[in-house]
Amino acid sequence: MDAARRDRLRARLLRGFVLATTLLGLVMIVLGAVPSVEVYHDANGCNFVALPIRLLATGPSSLECTASWVLVEMRPPVPNPIASAVVTAIAIAPGAIIWWKPKLPIALTWMVVGLVSRIATWWVTFDMSGLFARTVRTPLAWAYEIADVALAVVLIAGVPVFCAIVALVTPDAPEPDDERER
Repeated sequence: MDAARRDRLRARLLRGFVLATTLLGLVMIVLGAVPSVEVYHDANGCNFVALPIRLLATGPSSLECTASWVLVEMRPPVPNPIASAVVTAIAIAPGAIIWWKPKLPIALTWMVVGLVSRIATWWVTFDMSGLFARTVRTPLAWAYEIADVALAVVLIAGVPVFCAIVALVTPDAPEPDDERER
């Protein structure tokens, strides 16, 4: 395979990978902004009243509390959708560089950016608001979670594996030996 054909094939493969990863990131940004988590609070306050009584009681308790869960709000699957979208955009931004200059070493640096951005995303999306509330995730919230994990796997493990496969499928031309030229 000559060098020009190899470079065209590598460019096509890398651009396809960039396109798929960018679409996954955009889906994640959209799903992160859609209200898809139902938040219920206890109207009777059983979480705050009954818990200490149950923990301190040595015998049967005369104070029984029945929870009455009331839907309070629908919220996005992340506490701060804008911060999550910015970090995800930073994660997929190196794809633009790879699109314009499709080289394997540049593509491998995407893994480092992906690792750092995924850690930042998980830090930004950490949420303890459901500690004393009941939350129910709708299928859109689960789709966000799946897209988040899929993007992490693609950026952290998929990039080096894909680059290795591209390098194996499109090998560099062997250097000519001086003896064969004579």
